[in-house]
Amino acid sequence: MSSIILDWNTPLTWLAPLVALGATFTGFISLLAPRTAIKLYGLRAGEEGLRFVPIFGARNLAIGLACLALLVYGWRQPLGFLFLALGVPGVVDSWITYREGARKACTVHVVGTLVLLAYGGWLIA
Repeated sequence: MSSIILDWNTPLTWLAPLVALGATFTGFISLLAPRTAIKLYGLRAGEEGLRFVPIFGARNLAIGLACLALLVYGWRQPLGFLFLALGVPGVVDSWITYREGARKACTVHVVGTLVLLAYGGWLIA
């Protein structure tokens, strides 16, 4: 297997499009239906807080589209570095949900972040 190009015969490779589509989906939901998105994040917010949800939507949409672009070219290592960089918003999202008392959502964010970091490490190896 080349260390630069994705090997689609490896089952673990198929996790990448799922991550990309998940980020794209949450991006669209956050932009189009902020009330639904805030529930998916495991948070609650008043009207003022809901105004910030599209910002997270734009972030997630950009992340998803960047992942999809790298997948089109099959670039394994750049995708891995992007997933490693996604540890930053993952930690921030985890901290926000923890601070807001959404322990279940925090756990989901922590586990998701750890999976992204491990997967990113696998992709660049």
